[in-house]
Amino acid sequence: MMVLVLPIITIQLVPRPYNLAGAAAVALLAAISLLWTGFVLWRVLRLSRASGVKGDREFDRSTRPMLGPEYRDAESATKARRRRR
Repeated sequence: MMVLVLPIITIQLVPRPYNLAGAAAVALLAAISLLWTGFVLWRVLRLSRASGVKGDREFDRSTRPMLGPEYRDAESATKARRRRR
């Protein structure tokens, strides 16, 4: 979690009151922080989706056949989403 706030922490190292160079440094660090946070959140979303797909695949392969006959035709969320498309 520290990786998310690392660019923000470096803003604290710029002495106050800001002169033009200090203000530019803070603006640059803020932009880097926003980009980094966006990248980390994008990666978390991708990994979360991949984990969900992997879990659904495991459900379809091994867990679903162990269900009772009345539940055996159940399908995973990923399979249902693909079928709807």
